[in-house]
Amino acid sequence: MTAGGIRALPPVALAAMMLVLLTARLAAQQDDDATRCVICHRAAREALEATDHAALWADPDRARAGCTVCHVDAELHASAARDPAARPVTPPAVESASCRRCHGAAASEPARARHPWRPRSERERREELPADAETRAATMPAPDPATIDWSGLVEAGYRFVEQSGSEGRFATDVNLDDGARLFDAEFEATGAMLGGALDHAELRAHDIDDPYSRIHARLGLDEVWSSSADLQQRRFRYRASGDFHRVDLSERIVALTGSVTLTESIRAFADFTRTRAESFWLTNRIGDRNTTPQTTVDGVVSPRRLDGDEFSVGMAATRGAVELEAAGGFRSERLLERWTFDRPSTVPGIRDAEDFRSRSTTSGPVGRLTLRYRGDDSDVVVRGRLLELQRTVDGDGTRSGVSTEPFATSTTSRTDADASTALLDVRARTELGSHITWSTDLGWRLHRETARFDLLDRTSFPDSGTVVETRDRRTLDLAQRRLDARTQLEIRPLESLSGTLGYGFQRDFLRVPRLDPGSPDFVEGTAYDHGLLAGIAWRPDEAWSLGAQYEGYARSGALLHELEEDDAQRVRVDVERRGEWSRVHAGYRGERASRRIADHDRQRDSVTLDGSLTPADGDLELLASWTFIRSESRTLTSFWFDPDPDPVPTIVGFTGDTHVGALGLDWRPRDDLGIRIDVAAASTRGSFDVDSFDVRAAIDWRLTEGGSAALTARQIAYHEAGGRDDYDATIIVLAWRQTFGRRRDD
Repeated sequence: MTAGGIRALPPVALAAMMLVLLTARLAAQQDDDATRCVICHRAAREALEATDHAALWADPDRARAGCTVCHVDAELHASAARDPAARPVTPPAVESASCRRCHGAAASEPARARHPWRPRSERERREELPADAETRAATMPAPDPATIDWSGLVEAGYRFVEQSGSEGRFATDVNLDDGARLFDAEFEATGAMLGGALDHAELRAHDIDDPYSRIHARLGLDEVWSSSADLQQRRFRYRASGDFHRVDLSERIVALTGSVTLTESIRAFADFTRTRAESFWLTNRIGDRNTTPQTTVDGVVSPRRLDGDEFSVGMAATRGAVELEAAGGFRSERLLERWTFDRPSTVPGIRDAEDFRSRSTTSGPVGRLTLRYRGDDSDVVVRGRLLELQRTVDGDGTRSGVSTEPFATSTTSRTDADASTALLDVRARTELGSHITWSTDLGWRLHRETARFDLLDRTSFPDSGTVVETRDRRTLDLAQRRLDARTQLEIRPLESLSGTLGYGFQRDFLRVPRLDPGSPDFVEGTAYDHGLLAGIAWRPDEAWSLGAQYEGYARSGALLHELEEDDAQRVRVDVERRGEWSRVHAGYRGERASRRIADHDRQRDSVTLDGSLTPADGDLELLASWTFIRSESRTLTSFWFDPDPDPVPTIVGFTGDTHVGALGLDWRPRDDLGIRIDVAAASTRGSFDVDSFDVRAAIDWRLTEGGSAALTARQIAYHEAGGRDDYDATIIVLAWRQTFGRRRDD
């Protein structure tokens, strides 16, 4: 199931379907922990075969546990990877306690068991030669293409797209065009190149000329120097009917990085990022503010352009168990915006028109510092970032029309602002014994901004001959102080049982300027929440596993808006049974969150059942999943809404139920032939009613050595209440995939 069909759903169903399909796809391959890890870390598995620990795979019990024999926290990492809504979990490095599980009380160094995925570098080969310089030079092999391992692949083809119904909704959800495409291209080489100055090169390109494409290149000499370049392009279109907005966005991001090893423990690096974005918005504006009730102006044209650059240089040093990285740089951003419309007014001969431009620049120094300590029984990371930015906004424009009489207004404005943001993250993990681990996470944010605002309006009334000037000068202050912390103990009384118990809290002070006298909007206040953290993981045998987590406090991130939660509870329960040829999983997710200041409440409950079946021959995999989601959210706000533009407090939100079902079949009747079928359906009933259906069938047939042909057919149907955005689409892709390469041992 690709992202295009998923985006055809409303947000609540989108999240559910992404979760279900990702879980189902991974579930089919999760016969054991090792296989699950190989899905993403195949190279690490292959590298392990070259170490003494390759013998683990000969032990059936340990082979089934796989990577978790040493990486004991991989379960949390894998669970988060299966849940798109979860916060990513980075497993800590292997600790000495893991070694003691097999080696007893004998001294052990986890670093000695490392299994990096890359081959040995040319520098490592040189270090194995005799120390005498003359002997080294005599025994050094001359660079030869035969000493280079290289491989690559190219997948290209043609996409046919046929669509009927709402073109705007299809463009919003799927955003795919027909034509020739380069879907994937990869090339990688390792070995002595350019006289030994280079030992690895890599080039990857994905989905060229599609809405989301990327090109990545990397060169280097291991432990001497490295460089990389990334180009990402994104095109986004929003064309849903019934809304006064339309968006066309084209964005390009170029990122360059480089590093040089100065000594055995010191490395210098630099990075540069350039962002270019052009967009066209068809939106609306508030009409003449002198009329009651106020009206909106639809069809306002608003082209925009953003140019941004950021660079930094720094040093990284390692001494024993301590790692230090420091960098400083500069950020610059320029934004041009325009709003314009021209239409007949209610008075013949008078135009209702506006043409307003805004130019803003943001620039200033940025810095970051990272300190890490890696001990035998503990790991502590401290990360800090500081931004000192100045912003200037210049605006000017004209407005003409009729209120009580014809008028023409010219406006000039200028805003100068100074902003300072400091971010600090601290993560610590230490073993208190062979069965107890203590961990702490702390996040702190301090933001202050002062803006000096000066606006001059000059309005002339030709009929009366009068001119009115209005000047608005004010200083606006914004501030936020946020602390988010959690600490917990992990206890493993048994090999098959572990539990966590801890405490978390967040405190958020926010002050925003009051723009209009008497406005009911939030201006200043403090949100505070705290609660219990608890979890349990139990694997009574190889087949069954049970996990449950509870989180009793709000932590939705450092956001500068009124929806920052000040009360939340989250519950997660998973039960799983793995057989030799099957897997069944049941899960529950519950969430309650609120913000008293803005009268914001959100509740969400979901139940998921999914499973997979693999017959004895292993050539067929069957997948099935179902998710039910009940959502309810409400927020009291005073935004402008069409068709009533008066800013009155309004309750907005969503209430409804969503069902998402998915079936999958992966069949390989022969070694050279593969068949894949995915079917997904979603239905939402509540504040709005939406049904979607997405089916995809793919055939992959290897016809030559390293070459295979693929045919993919996909049918999408989207229907909503009222039918304005209904559409059906058929997408067919014909592609050829060719792999090539050579290894030195071939």
